[in-house]
Amino acid sequence: MLPSIGHRTDKPPAGLQFVRDLEAFEGPILSEYRSGESGAVYVEKWCTRQDGVSRFLLVRSDQRAIAEFLGGRLPMLDLLSKRSDGIGFLIDREDDRTTGVWLVPISEVPRAYLPRPDRLHDESFRPEWDIVPQSYLVDVYDWDAKMFAVIERNYLNAVSFAYHTKPGTQRELPRNILNFRFDGGYSVMHAFNAMQDWVPPETRARPVAVAASSPGVLTIATPAETSAQLVQAIRALPRCAAEYKAVHEWSRLNMNNADAVPPTGRDSVERLCRALNVDHRKLYAPDAQDGLFDWESERRAVLVAGKLIAAYYRVLNRAARPAFNIELSGAHLDEEPEVPVVDLQEDEPDVVELNPRKQRSPF
Repeated sequence: MLPSIGHRTDKPPAGLQFVRDLEAFEGPILSEYRSGESGAVYVEKWCTRQDGVSRFLLVRSDQRAIAEFLGGRLPMLDLLSKRSDGIGFLIDREDDRTTGVWLVPISEVPRAYLPRPDRLHDESFRPEWDIVPQSYLVDVYDWDAKMFAVIERNYLNAVSFAYHTKPGTQRELPRNILNFRFDGGYSVMHAFNAMQDWVPPETRARPVAVAASSPGVLTIATPAETSAQLVQAIRALPRCAAEYKAVHEWSRLNMNNADAVPPTGRDSVERLCRALNVDHRKLYAPDAQDGLFDWESERRAVLVAGKLIAAYYRVLNRAARPAFNIELSGAHLDEEPEVPVVDLQEDEPDVVELNPRKQRSPF
């Protein structure tokens, strides 16, 4: 029989609703709950099992702490102790029936019930969610609504491009954007707007939570397939700076000067696409996917493809690190990635800017 610990109470917090398992292995390891009455966030950890009864530890938490844990920045022990209000509930369950509840200070919880101090989130225990919450950790104190809107826009631009260009799918970019006359950044901006509109409503990423305290968090729910593709591309950024530079050198050409695109242009586009897990064929209209006999039309098609993939590279950088002290949790970018910083700091309308007066990282 499991021992009584703390003060026996009648029941856990009222109105608790299961949200998701954060980790599981032959049963839940760590789960997220929310109060349907107050909206308060809780996490519950499996502790032990004896004679058919499982004991769990339920503590108060918040979206920021959960995002930091899932991003590998916060150990599970700190999530349960330092980022809670110091009070927990030990809950005994047999099958689906609650058999006992004790109110207990976290400091009095047996050490055997708690994880190792260095135990971080193990992605191998993460369930296969249909929707993945991607969270921005916002460590700035002079935030405003516009800042959150810009972060969201950059992320949705990156997600929509990733969705349409994933290899091995029948998806394609909106046909009309391949015929745009790209005479500046605003045409690229309109292209990304069209990509967002072209994503089926049921598969779009959507903001689901904002905690505008300092520090804060912005959470965007993203279909798992697209989320995985986006994170893979972001993690590749530090390794493909040379591929980007090879395209960037000529992708800023005016469309009237498409004849200046080098003969290696199509190959350069393909290499950058491959590095970012993009199907390069989707950047060309069907009659241009394998090259054209018309040399002038071929150069124009390659120039459009170069503008789009170069813009995607920049958008990915802004999505990963929108500004100083704002980062996408779980992207795991190197602290000092080898990217052409000067290109990313240009004031260009195809990349939505945060307030340029604030200090920013190279992203």
